[in-house]
Amino acid sequence: MALQPALRAVLPEAYDPRWLYALQVALPLAALMYLWPGYTELRDSPMPGPQHLLLALALGAGVFAVWIRLDFPPWVIGESEGFDPRNETGRLLIGLAFVRLFGATLVVPVMEELFWRSFILRWLEHPRFKGVHPSAVGVVPLLISSALFATEHHLWLAGFLAGLA
Repeated sequence: MALQPALRAVLPEAYDPRWLYALQVALPLAALMYLWPGYTELRDSPMPGPQHLLLALALGAGVFAVWIRLDFPPWVIGESEGFDPRNETGRLLIGLAFVRLFGATLVVPVMEELFWRSFILRWLEHPRFKGVHPSAVGVVPLLISSALFATEHHLWLAGFLAGLA
């Protein structure tokens, strides 16, 4: 994301800069695949029981509902560019839409959870974070990590509430 302005500057004029999102998906996906053996908390954790799965689904639905409803001032930082996977004639660019959906639904959420919950949340509790179970984290690290998570989102209040959830 940080390199995007520089990359846009050197791209040929005929190149659609929206395709840079594919790079934003490919690099974290490659890192996830390469580092996957080190994510022991994902690989070695038992499957959650039905009550935890239902709770996760309910929280996910709640976060979704909040996310689409808190899109007005003062709960918004700046303006969102939005994303339109159509070309100038209005034709849907299937490949671009697929890359965007794949990244936004599968790659980004996994990377965010690994960074914010598996690392930052537990590291704020104790620098030797691998020994900290996420359920053992106190309120202060939860609030700090949720506030930091909110700062990276256009809908900051929704981001904060999602971080708490």
